Amino acid sequence: MFNLNKSTLCGPDQTDKDRTQRTNEGHDETGTFLESAVLQDRYDDNNSGTGEKPDRDGVVACRDSWSDVSWDDVRRVAFEGRDKKTHTSTRGFLVHDDINYTTEGFGSNARGNLFPLIHIALATRLVPMYSNKGLARNRGRDYKDLDVAKVFGFEDRFSVEQLSDIFHTGTDNQKRIIEVNTWTDSSLGSACGDANILVEMINKHISLLDNGKDQNGDEDQQPWLIILYGALKYMNPSPAVHSWLQKRSIQWKKQLQLLDKQHKDSFRIAMHIRVPEEWCPQIWKDVNHVDKFESAVRVIHDSIAKDQNTFSSIKVDVFTEDRFSIEAESKLRCILPKDTTFTIQRGSPITILSDIQTMACADVLVVSSSHFSALAGYFCTPSCLIVLADDQNDYFDTHARVLGCTVLPVGCPGLPRAIQLKYTPHSSV
Repeated sequence: MFNLNKSTLCGPDQTDKDRTQRTNEGHDETGTFLESAVLQDRYDDNNSGTGEKPDRDGVVACRDSWSDVSWDDVRRVAFEGRDKKTHTSTRGFLVHDDINYTTEGFGSNARGNLFPLIHIALATRLVPMYSNKGLARNRGRDYKDLDVAKVFGFEDRFSVEQLSDIFHTGTDNQKRIIEVNTWTDSSLGSACGDANILVEMINKHISLLDNGKDQNGDEDQQPWLIILYGALKYMNPSPAVHSWLQKRSIQWKKQLQLLDKQHKDSFRIAMHIRVPEEWCPQIWKDVNHVDKFESAVRVIHDSIAKDQNTFSSIKVDVFTEDRFSIEAESKLRCILPKDTTFTIQRGSPITILSDIQTMACADVLVVSSSHFSALAGYFCTPSCLIVLADDQNDYFDTHARVLGCTVLPVGCPGLPRAIQLKYTPHSSV
């Protein structure tokens, strides 16, 4: 086992104050690494748009079908991703283990957990593996049963625990484990948990241990297991991570067309309405006030009511919380045409992943000033129009400036025309 720093495995214990401070740091929006196509196209040839990964015979496998995992299984999965242009393959697995507790929501946590994991995996040609252990340590929400791996497209034919057991069997296998302390390692200096520095470190040490050779899955090559211990610096998705997320939503749209045939040709509007808790600062309550969402619905309604449309119906899905009142719901319903299909989901931790999937498949997504809204927006494809209920919403700066998403505030003079173009794609508006 090659350990870069054995002094402490998990770094200093972080308080919630530390994590709150980190939430405002690390806006690493541009990404400084060379995008790898290896992982992006890992399953495209065989999954036929199902979103599932093929098993050993090329047939879609059940979720728990690989209960008996061998070293040969691990090795083949490690090298099955190959970029046809560069002839490079994936070369092992990447796991992140952070023992620190948090009270933050899933959207905020993704910036210090999921986005860096995907970012590092793409830049090091490693297969990302995900464990819910970190989410299970959340002091405020019960996330332990979320199937994050499936929704985010991580390898899930076997678990992190199974993978670790295989690598710890036999001396030769243990030599293929590299443990990296993200917080206190002397190589990181003051950039604790910086994803780009970790990329350089991992690539450098794999190259050194392989004597500078990149065998790309040759018969004599064995996979690596890289384990990151400790906190990772918060970051927004780089273009490569954004592409990874969008590929997930493209698969979801194909599935939605097959499963929801009744609304196959519907104009889909999704809304995430954040209802701040009583203890939240007044400024956050103001930017997420329900009146702003009523205004957004009116603009959308007035824009599409003027034109003949190419859609058979309008479907509106609202995702909010228990604190969203029945009175506020009634006001939204009254604004929309009576024949609108209207559903409201007062969600909980167990529904957030399915909520994200539905929001990502919308033609128009109306969003809150919230990290959860921002997370859903990262999955949206370029064909989706993102509408900011509050004109000063800065959670979507990265979406607009770096990733090229179409993001318009509700007060933008050009919003009605953009909605009309979305609603009547073949018109001359």
